[in-house]
Amino acid sequence: MILRNKSLALLGFDIYKSKCWGCHHPTKTAFGPPLSIMNETVIRRQINHPQDKMPKFNISEREIKALGEFVKELKHFF
Repeated sequence: MILRNKSLALLGFDIYKSKCWGCHHPTKTAFGPPLSIMNETVIRRQINHPQDKMPKFNISEREIKALGEFVKELKHFF
């Protein structure tokens, strides 16, 4: 499989590993919702308006787009 936006998706993967993986499993509900139900809009809403146990993160617009691209690419494997 060829990634559409390889560098942005890889940045998203790095961000996911460093800030998200502890609570968000790719396909199953863990502490937070699974990535399989996420998209850039949901990610943006959760980061900008955290609820429940979601911590507040200082993430740039580019990093949010990168997370969205990573999740979009990951869905090809679900």
